[in-house]
Amino acid sequence: MVRVFRKSRGFTLIELLVVIAIIAVLVGLLLPAVQKVREAANRMSCQNNLHQVALAAANFESAYGKFPPGNVTSLNAVLAPAQVQYVGPPPFSGPYTGALAFLLPYMEQQAAYNQILAIGGGATGEPAGQTLFPLNTTTAAWAYTYAMFDYQLNWTYNTYNAWAALGNGPVLGLGVNGTGTGAFYPYTAAQLGTAAGTLPFANTSFKSYQCPSDGQLPQYVYTDGYVIFPANTTWPVNSPFPGMSFPFTFIVQDQLPIPDQGQFPIGRTNYVANAGYQVAAISDCVTGQLALYDPWNNNAPGAPAVLNGPYYNNSTTRYADMTDGSSNTIAFGETLGGNSGPGIRDAALGWFGSGAMVSSYGIAPGAPCPGNYPGAFNFSSHHTGIVNFAFGDGSVHAVQTSVNPKVFFALSAMADGTVIDASQEGF
Repeated sequence: MVRVFRKSRGFTLIELLVVIAIIAVLVGLLLPAVQKVREAANRMSCQNNLHQVALAAANFESAYGKFPPGNVTSLNAVLAPAQVQYVGPPPFSGPYTGALAFLLPYMEQQAAYNQILAIGGGATGEPAGQTLFPLNTTTAAWAYTYAMFDYQLNWTYNTYNAWAALGNGPVLGLGVNGTGTGAFYPYTAAQLGTAAGTLPFANTSFKSYQCPSDGQLPQYVYTDGYVIFPANTTWPVNSPFPGMSFPFTFIVQDQLPIPDQGQFPIGRTNYVANAGYQVAAISDCVTGQLALYDPWNNNAPGAPAVLNGPYYNNSTTRYADMTDGSSNTIAFGETLGGNSGPGIRDAALGWFGSGAMVSSYGIAPGAPCPGNYPGAFNFSSHHTGIVNFAFGDGSVHAVQTSVNPKVFFALSAMADGTVIDASQEGF
């Protein structure tokens, strides 16, 4: 019997390379599709978060007959000598409690809300529950009155760290900080009593307050709140413009530098309440000089300089105040809370003091300086080409970053008489 043997033949190098190339092409085709599906899911989750925030605000209004304030800036806030270095005197000394903090019980976060209510003491010995929420509180900036972080960390600051990196020169007056980042109040743990140690309300992160598309951490600072200096306000002595008054609004961010030892555990958010359109100040896009930013030309004679949104300093807005219609008025929007470009993020926003932000600077990129990346005062997101907004009726719309600015400004004002139907605009 004749037996025939066949010699087994393996892949040649060329065949192997062809197979690898085919696999690479398939992966290259599949990966963008996977990323697109993931982003679509993240975008939907983000919209659901905003929907829940808007519904929580509606429930708050139903319970109290008014929406929560955009932020609390009490006329009675009392400053200690150490705090004067970081915040201005009344009416802009705090406590900067933002709208999202008021909404915790309606976001299924009653336990966290109760922890805040249990805090007493502070600068003036106020009883529990009377420190951070009342509009007439005597407590100053929450980030400096209470220890946000562990007293025992003993973080230090290099005099040329965060502020220098942002072009503001060296940090002044900050050496070894034994009370933890942000807690510059010169009290010992025993003196602060219940405020000693790590406070859960500052460090807790809530999934419903964060957009899943934004996982980028800041490099330099966290922002614990926005403070709106209305037009014709006489600036306090401890401010960039002591004793001066301007015919336009200034928006100030209270920023906390990240310690040299690393990032600290502040609870972040991507959502901020809408304060509406205000004739505002800006650094000129070409010269860098301080200039008036009024794209709606509301600085013209007879035009209102302020077109309020539902939330601003100490606001007590009701549904009845939204005469343009709650479905036509922006209540909350997305923001990155800082300057954000490829591979860089200088700041992020903390949820407790996120507060209210004016719409005047528009949606980034492209506003107010064309070609720039999103800035600290822009409504912005990591979604491609859109920013999500929740309206007064609880509906959520994705607004394109290329939207006509005047349409956006009209949507941000609740009673300007310019009614824009978001659904008819294709949002």
